[in-house]
Parts: sequence; structure tokens; C-alpha cells
Amino acid sequence: PVEPGTHHIRYVDVVNKGQVAAEFEFVKKESMNFEIEPASGRLGPADSDDCFMRVKVLFNADDLGIQRGMCEVKVNGSLIDEVLDISALVVRHSLELISAEGRG
Repeated sequence: PVEPGTHHIRYVDVVNKGQVAAEFEFVKKESMNFEIEPASGRLGPADSDDCFMRVKVLFNADDLGIQRGMCEVKVNGSLIDEVLDISALVVRHSLELISAEGRG
């Protein structure tokens, strides 16, 4: 869980397992509090030095509750079956201390 009003960054590795270079693009299906950087790029063929790329997923925890976004993925201009499914649970954190005698 994350707290409202906070910003979070996670990383996702995008890997080309095919034998030829490929261009990819993340396509947001709806508006969401997540951003992906870079949202597109080019990957070399499998086992090459440039066959993977680490992308940054940024999240602004503005609203309470479960936040979820789905990004479709295009490879060489065509949608593929894989999606990037991103979710976060935004909750208020609190701490309450009670004495052993139960007086607050």
C-alpha cells in the first residue's frame, strides 16, 4: 500500500526474445495516474547487447483505493496479446498508541 499524495517509481524490463530487432510502444487504454518513460523504443534481436530496455513507471497517488491501469503493447506497429497491467492500493496510514492500562 502507498499513502495519498506520494509519488512512486518502479521499473519494468522490456525484453525482445525474437530473432530480429523490433520497435515497441505502450498504448494507454484509458486515462490513469501512471506514466511510462519511455513509452516507446527499439530493441535489438535476442541475445544482443540492446535486446532489453528498462522502462520507468511513475505513479502519483492522488485518490484513495485501488488504482489500476492497463496498457496495450504494440510491436512493429501491431497490437500483441501481452498487456502491461499496473496497480496500486492507496490508503491513509495511521498509528494509534494505547497504554497497557487502556487509558489512551
